[in-house]
Amino acid sequence: MVIAVLAVLFLSFLFSGTEAALLSLPLGEKLSPAAHRVQDAMKSTLCSLVLGNNLANIAGSIALGQLAATELPTWAQGVFPWVFTALVIVFGEIIPKAIGEARSVQVIGLMAKVLLALNWVFAPVNAGFGFILRYLPQKKVVEDEEELVQAARALDTIHVTKIMGPVPNGGLPEDLPKIAGNMRADEALKIVHDEGPQLVIDQRGQIIGTINRHVAFEWLFDHYDD
Repeated sequence: MVIAVLAVLFLSFLFSGTEAALLSLPLGEKLSPAAHRVQDAMKSTLCSLVLGNNLANIAGSIALGQLAATELPTWAQGVFPWVFTALVIVFGEIIPKAIGEARSVQVIGLMAKVLLALNWVFAPVNAGFGFILRYLPQKKVVEDEEELVQAARALDTIHVTKIMGPVPNGGLPEDLPKIAGNMRADEALKIVHDEGPQLVIDQRGQIIGTINRHVAFEWLFDHYDD
C-alpha cells in the first residue's frame, strides 16, 4: 500500500514539475539537441504531460481506493482519501511546480529524452487531439510567440556585432565595461542582464558599438518581423 502511494506521488511529482519547467523555459536559452526537439514540439509535449499526469492521478486514485478497501480498517478507509488528496496537492503539485519553475533548464535537460519517448507513446492520442484543436478557436498570439522563440534561438549562432547599436554622436564614457565583438550574442546578453550596458570593441580594442537591453529587444523584434 505504501509503495503504491509513493509510486503515484512520484509520477505526479514528475509530470507536474516537468510541465512547469517546460512552460518556464527562458527565451534564447542554450539547450541540448534533445531539449530543443522537445521545445519545438511544445504542443504535443504539453499534451503528453497532461495525459500522463491525469492518468497517474486518476488511475492511481482508483487503484489506491481499491487497495484501501481491502487492506485498511473501516475507520481508515474514510480518512485515506482526504490524506491522499492533501499529499497530491503538496507533493504532486506545489513542490514540483516550484522546483520546475526555478530550475527549468536543468529539469528539461534531464527529462528531454523521456519526454520524446512519451510523445512517441502518446502520438496517436496527440494526433486525435490535434485534429480536434484544429477546429477550435485559436489565438494568433500563439503563432507569434513560436516565431519569436525561433528568433531568440538565433542569438546563440551570431556574434554581438550583429545586434549591437551604434556609438552615439556625443560618444560614451570609455570607462564603461567592454566586451569583444566576436562574443556570441546570447552570452553578451547574459552579461548585459547581470552587469548593465556594455561597449563593444574590435580585436584592436577600438569601440565599435554598444549593447543594452533596448538594442537587443529592438533587434529581436526586427528579426521576428522578418
